[in-house]
Amino acid sequence: MEAKWTKKKILIYGLLTIIALMLIKIGRKMEEKIERTILEDCTYTIGTVTSFHLSSSSSPELKYNYIVDGIEIEGRRYYKYIPYEYYKNPPQNSKEKELFVVAYSNNNVKKCLLLFDYPIKQEGDFDKYLDNFKVNPPRIP
Repeated sequence: MEAKWTKKKILIYGLLTIIALMLIKIGRKMEEKIERTILEDCTYTIGTVTSFHLSSSSSPELKYNYIVDGIEIEGRRYYKYIPYEYYKNPPQNSKEKELFVVAYSNNNVKKCLLLFDYPIKQEGDFDKYLDNFKVNPPRIP
């Protein structure tokens, strides 16, 4: 009798694991669709990292601000959307004040993407990226 319950428990846990993995995959596909939608009809600006937190008890979180029509807007990204290279060797405190290109939706300026592949390191980088985007705009792989 005990072995039957064990097999049932294993089957139930296996099914629950499969369902959880499918839900995670569906959630990521939905996020990718939103990201693609933003990039299809967007405007670019410069975003400033305002905080970056790593802790053993929670997921990494990055907050950034960008300005649209004189209004400062806060964006936020969580660990699964932050490239591993960005946070594998962080400085002691954070990566605050780093600049990146931000793409925001023309339909809703609060829908945005911080584009880690396009850091602003020196004057002229943003304009160089904008010129490049006319021919080769950012895409979600």
